[in-house]
Amino acid sequence: MSDWLDPSNCVECPAGEKKEGPGGSCVNCAPGTTSDSPISDQCVACTGSTYTSSSGQSPCASCPDGTWATADHSGCTSDFTCPLGHGQVSMGGSCETCPIGKYSDKTDDSQCSYCPAGMFNPSTGANSLSDCADCPTGRYSVEYAALGECTACVAGKYNENTASTLASSCNDCARGTYNTNVGSGAASDCAFCPTGKINPDTTGASSASACSVNCAAGEGASSDSTSCESCTAGTYGPEIGLGCFDSGRGKYSEAVGATAETQCVLCPEGKSSPLEGAPSHCETCTAGTYAAVKGLRVAQRAILALRAAKGPPKWRRAKLDRQAERAHQAVLSALKGHTQVPVELQRA
Repeated sequence: MSDWLDPSNCVECPAGEKKEGPGGSCVNCAPGTTSDSPISDQCVACTGSTYTSSSGQSPCASCPDGTWATADHSGCTSDFTCPLGHGQVSMGGSCETCPIGKYSDKTDDSQCSYCPAGMFNPSTGANSLSDCADCPTGRYSVEYAALGECTACVAGKYNENTASTLASSCNDCARGTYNTNVGSGAASDCAFCPTGKINPDTTGASSASACSVNCAAGEGASSDSTSCESCTAGTYGPEIGLGCFDSGRGKYSEAVGATAETQCVLCPEGKSSPLEGAPSHCETCTAGTYAAVKGLRVAQRAILALRAAKGPPKWRRAKLDRQAERAHQAVLSALKGHTQVPVELQRA
């Protein structure tokens, strides 16, 4: 075995030096750097207000009181000046770039300043208070926070103001509502309970599980989802926790608290119910119109008779076919709630 391959011939580099590659020699660390490990292969820079003024020095020495390390940590100086956007991270420390949430608009030995409460700064090296921006709605920042972004209101809360400085700026969602999102900036972000369910007690709810009370059959939630109310005339509630359903156009119901769709009945001939969420009564058709519940079968028979007829000329038969089909479609629409059918459409 060659001597240079014999591990017993390996020599550790002393502190303040580093080894240059496998089998390399030991070399001094440059001023401003050091190495305190005998097996190190690299030198590291001195930190804070420490320095090494000569090659191979170890460890880094502390600057005397009233002085600071130079930018390259190779010595100390009492004439300490940081450029804009820089400052001492700690008293007696070296001049360093201001971190996020801070700024420096001075060229002296002062530390970087915090952005005021209610503001934030996402960038390093900020050199003016104007680099600090107001917290947006849905967020806040407290004093001395040094934030790159403002703290978000938690789920179940919202904040409609900007530049907020306290967590208490975030308001609870009201009873009957909940909010699963963080950082909400409006009360409208708080959603009402699902249909047929209410939240009578809990504020600041962060999930729909707070809507734990089911309304009974024949009932639906109030407009603010904090109590149950009987289904109004023209609606019905078939099951617990489902809320109230519209009876549909062409039907009506006078019952309050109805629990079955069968309690919603078709309007009689000559009357109509034109709206969804059907009212408790049907309206009389206007002059020149009619509503035929039984007209479907009449229109169907008319179409069959016309198709079987052989007497009229071809052009006359095509016209009658079109008239009958229009009547048919009009009655179909009427039965679905398009209630008032022109009289001429019944002439097939």
